[in-house]
Amino acid sequence: MNTTSTLAPIDDAETLQAIVLAAAIKGDAQARGMLAGIAWAFDEPFRTVADLIYETLSAGEPISEATIGHALVGARLTRRDTNGEVQELSPDLVLGLIFESTIGPDQVLRFARRDGKPVSLISSRSRAGSSSSKDMDGLIGTGRIEYSSDIVMVMTRPKRRDGQGREEHKLHLDIQKNLKGVRGMVRFTF
Repeated sequence: MNTTSTLAPIDDAETLQAIVLAAAIKGDAQARGMLAGIAWAFDEPFRTVADLIYETLSAGEPISEATIGHALVGARLTRRDTNGEVQELSPDLVLGLIFESTIGPDQVLRFARRDGKPVSLISSRSRAGSSSSKDMDGLIGTGRIEYSSDIVMVMTRPKRRDGQGREEHKLHLDIQKNLKGVRGMVRFTF
């Protein structure tokens, strides 16, 4: 008899909460059944989402990622950062925390801190966010990137032509989050 397990213990409470919520939203009967009994132990914003799922199911209404996202609009969504300070979150960020892949920027950050080495992560921009660098909402995986990062920079290449019709070689580096320094736009011409 093979006793080797393919399961690995989860030592991250946030990941466990996100997995249970994602399963409940996707229709898993076991996750939905246990939600009422364990939601009180969830951290914010997961507790708010768990309560919303329970209320929606009790009312006999359908649940999906879209309906939960819509129901979160206008709700006060918060989370404590690594320094214990309360951060306000958008519904999109909360859904990102729940539905991100199991290997996210926060895991890479833990390895970096454990080993004392800097780590750079690269994220694509969603098509909806590709034209603007005003905020981090266009980054794929925004919820975990915004929360876990010490510095977030968005690089864009504006398409412009000079007076003679030649394409200008420009690069904009928008420093949108910097825990230990300044934020702003750096423009390069080459």
